[in-house]
Amino acid sequence: MGFNWVSNMELVKICSVGEVKEGVLKSVNIEGIPLMITLLDGEYILTSSICTHKTYDLTKGHYEDGYVTCLLHTSVFDLSDDGEPMNPPAIKALDMYKVVVKDNTIYMEL
Repeated sequence: MGFNWVSNMELVKICSVGEVKEGVLKSVNIEGIPLMITLLDGEYILTSSICTHKTYDLTKGHYEDGYVTCLLHTSVFDLSDDGEPMNPPAIKALDMYKVVVKDNTIYMEL
Protein backbone atom coordinates (compact mmCIF):
# COMPACT_ATOMS: atom_id res chain seq x y z
CA MET A 1 0.00 0.00 0.00
CA GLY A 2 1.42 3.39 -1.01
CA PHE A 3 1.32 6.66 0.85
CA ASN A 4 -0.49 9.73 -0.39
CA TRP A 5 1.62 12.64 0.87
CA VAL A 6 -0.08 15.98 1.38
CA SER A 7 2.08 19.04 1.84
CA ASN A 8 0.83 21.61 4.33
CA MET A 9 3.80 23.91 3.93
CA GLU A 10 3.12 27.49 3.00
CA LEU A 11 5.74 29.27 0.91
CA VAL A 12 6.39 33.00 0.88
CA LYS A 13 8.44 34.43 -1.98
CA ILE A 14 11.73 36.02 -0.91
CA CYS A 15 13.47 36.88 -4.20
CA SER A 16 14.96 35.35 -7.32
CA VAL A 17 18.05 33.12 -7.13
CA GLY A 18 20.11 35.68 -9.08
CA GLU A 19 19.56 38.36 -6.42
CA VAL A 20 21.53 36.46 -3.75
CA LYS A 21 25.33 36.40 -3.98
CA GLU A 22 27.94 34.38 -2.13
CA GLY A 23 29.45 36.48 0.68
CA VAL A 24 26.86 39.28 0.49
CA LEU A 25 24.01 39.89 2.95
CA LYS A 26 20.77 40.87 1.21
CA SER A 27 18.15 42.64 3.28
CA VAL A 28 14.52 41.56 2.75
CA ASN A 29 11.33 42.44 4.57
CA ILE A 30 8.67 39.75 4.56
CA GLU A 31 5.30 40.62 6.07
CA GLY A 32 6.93 43.20 8.35
CA ILE A 33 9.73 40.86 9.46
CA PRO A 34 13.26 42.17 8.76
CA LEU A 35 15.33 39.31 7.35
CA MET A 36 18.62 38.77 5.60
CA ILE A 37 19.61 36.12 3.11
CA THR A 38 22.97 35.03 1.78
CA LEU A 39 24.57 32.19 -0.09
CA LEU A 40 27.10 30.36 2.07
CA ASP A 41 29.08 27.52 0.48
CA GLY A 42 26.27 26.96 -2.02
CA GLU A 43 23.50 26.94 0.61
CA TYR A 44 20.93 29.70 1.08
CA ILE A 45 20.85 31.00 4.65
CA LEU A 46 17.79 33.02 5.74
CA THR A 47 17.76 34.58 9.17
CA SER A 48 16.54 37.54 11.19
CA SER A 49 18.51 40.66 10.36
CA ILE A 50 18.15 42.18 13.83
CA CYS A 51 20.85 41.68 16.46
CA THR A 52 19.53 39.71 19.44
CA HIS A 53 21.34 42.00 21.89
CA LYS A 54 20.03 45.38 20.78
CA THR A 55 17.87 46.40 17.86
CA TYR A 56 20.43 46.91 15.11
CA ASP A 57 20.32 45.92 11.45
CA LEU A 58 22.99 43.25 10.94
CA THR A 59 23.08 43.82 7.18
CA LYS A 60 24.92 47.05 8.02
CA GLY A 61 27.57 45.02 9.86
CA HIS A 62 30.69 43.25 8.67
CA TYR A 63 30.16 39.91 6.93
CA GLU A 64 32.88 37.41 6.07
CA ASP A 65 33.12 33.61 5.79
CA GLY A 66 29.70 33.00 7.35
CA TYR A 67 30.21 35.35 10.30
CA VAL A 68 28.31 38.60 10.68
CA THR A 69 29.49 41.22 13.17
CA CYS A 70 27.06 43.69 14.69
CA LEU A 71 28.64 47.13 14.48
CA LEU A 72 26.79 48.37 17.57
CA HIS A 73 28.50 46.20 20.22
CA THR A 74 30.64 43.80 18.11
CA SER A 75 28.74 40.58 18.78
CA VAL A 76 29.54 38.01 16.09
CA PHE A 77 26.96 35.50 14.80
CA ASP A 78 27.87 32.26 13.02
CA LEU A 79 25.40 31.80 10.18
CA SER A 80 26.76 28.31 9.45
CA ASP A 81 25.93 27.24 13.03
CA ASP A 82 22.24 28.14 13.38
CA GLY A 83 22.97 31.83 13.99
CA GLU A 84 24.71 31.19 17.31
CA PRO A 85 26.47 34.18 18.91
CA MET A 86 30.23 33.73 19.23
CA ASN A 87 30.75 36.37 21.91
CA PRO A 88 28.86 38.67 24.30
CA PRO A 89 27.00 40.87 24.71
CA ALA A 90 24.62 38.81 22.51
CA ILE A 91 23.71 35.50 24.11
CA LYS A 92 20.70 34.44 22.00
CA ALA A 93 20.94 32.93 18.52
CA LEU A 94 19.35 34.57 15.49
CA ASP A 95 16.04 33.19 14.28
CA MET A 96 16.68 30.94 11.27
CA TYR A 97 14.16 30.12 8.54
CA LYS A 98 13.88 27.22 6.12
CA VAL A 99 14.45 28.05 2.46
CA VAL A 100 12.93 26.29 -0.54
CA VAL A 101 14.15 26.94 -4.10
CA LYS A 102 11.71 26.34 -6.96
CA ASP A 103 11.94 27.56 -10.56
CA ASN A 104 14.81 30.00 -9.83
CA THR A 105 12.85 31.60 -7.00
CA ILE A 106 13.72 31.49 -3.30
CA TYR A 107 10.88 30.97 -0.83
CA MET A 108 10.65 30.96 2.95
CA GLU A 109 8.81 27.96 4.33
CA LEU A 110 6.27 28.81 7.02
